[in-house]
Formats: sequence, structure tokens, C-alpha cells
Amino acid sequence: LTYTVDVNDTLCNLELRVLTWFDYGATLKFDLDGIEIARKVIPHTSGAFQTVTVYNVKLTKGQNKKLKVSFIKG
Repeated sequence: LTYTVDVNDTLCNLELRVLTWFDYGATLKFDLDGIEIARKVIPHTSGAFQTVTVYNVKLTKGQNKKLKVSFIKG
């Protein structure tokens, strides 16, 4: 998934609504303009949506930046 975003702050928290059926160690990777900024292992949610937060992600300010979310595992 790739999003075009405007970055106004150099530090942020990323919040995601996720659902997993099985405990496979699902992992997401976040890239901003092709540079990895974070990875998050998603906890098993037993089939219910939960909010997962990636804290203190460092960003580079600018407009029309590409934020890419990749499913690495799971």
C-alpha cells in the first residue's frame, strides 16, 4: 500500500487498525520515500480489530512524500 502524504513533524506515532486470525508473527514495514522508517510485528488479535501503535517514528519534513506499507510476513 502506498500513500502520498505531507509531513509536517519530524517525529510521529503511526496508528493502525488490524485484525489477525492466526498467530503467525505478521510483520509490517514502513518506508518513506524508499527509506525504511519502521517495522512492527502485529500481535495476534483473535479475529477482532485492534489499534496497534508504532511509537516515535522519525520522519523528514516535506510535501508529496510516498509512505509505503509492506506486508513482510503473515
